[in-house]
Amino acid sequence: MDCCRITDLNSKQVINTKTGCRLGFVNDVEINTCDGRLSALIIFGRSRLLGRRDGDIRIYWKDIEV
Repeated sequence: MDCCRITDLNSKQVINTKTGCRLGFVNDVEINTCDGRLSALIIFGRSRLLGRRDGDIRIYWKDIEV
């Protein structure tokens, strides 16, 4: 089993395998505190005026292909 630190995920680019579209880089993660497992990766939406962002993208771990 390969191990990876959460900080290593920040440098990973996420690509939609169906469309080939680049979604961006991993900005945050969701962890299930009951079992200690990673449940989703979060990609922040584009920055807008006055510090606001478009909608964030949540990709559930079960949907990820390496």
